[in-house]
Amino acid sequence: MLGIIALYDKPREGADRLVSEIKGLGINVKMLTGDNLEIAKEIAKEVGIGDKIVDFTALRDKSEENAEKVIVSSDGFAEIFPEDKYLIVKALQKHV
Repeated sequence: MLGIIALYDKPREGADRLVSEIKGLGINVKMLTGDNLEIAKEIAKEVGIGDKIVDFTALRDKSEENAEKVIVSSDGFAEIFPEDKYLIVKALQKHV
C-alpha cells in the first residue's frame, strides 16, 4: 500500500436546522447511508440525528425479529446497500 486518502463530504448548509425542525414536529429522523460507520457517526453528530448509528452489515445475519428491534431503536445505519433500504422501511412500517 502506498497511502490512504480519506474523503469526506460535509453535510449541506442548514441540514442541522432542518433535522431540528423535523424533530420538533415529532418526527423520528433516521439516517441511511452507504458511508462507513465512522463517517456516518460524524455526520449524524454534526446534523443532530443522534448517536445510535449501526453498521448494517451486522444486521444482515440476524433474525428478522432481532434486526427489527435494532432498526427501530437506532438513529441511523451505515454501509447499507439499496436493497437494505427496503428492509429498513418495512421494519419501521410494522412499528408505526
